[in-house]
Amino acid sequence: MGDNSQNFAAWWKENIAEQQTKEIAAYGADVAWPGLACYADTHYLYTKFKDDVWKALCEDADSQDFAHPLEMILKTFPEEKLKKIRSCAEFENLLFWYLVERTAEKFAAQ
Repeated sequence: MGDNSQNFAAWWKENIAEQQTKEIAAYGADVAWPGLACYADTHYLYTKFKDDVWKALCEDADSQDFAHPLEMILKTFPEEKLKKIRSCAEFENLLFWYLVERTAEKFAAQ
């Protein structure tokens, strides 16, 4: 997968096929998608696009009237996923998958 993109939306358009976008939008990000399932991949992409992750979290928290992104995470992310977080890598992976699903839903709707 290429990684010369300056933002996650551009990276997505360059690397994820339309059919895969629709499938991720329908089934979620944690279904072992190539290039998006291994923690090494998601950690690398989270690190590269963490500003995009947090921008999306802030936008969604604001639009849903949460005081801040962490409140939104605690109140809207699946509890079973939150309970599994035991490391920074697991937290970053969850946040990256959030951006993946949000982006897939956006592009699938176009």
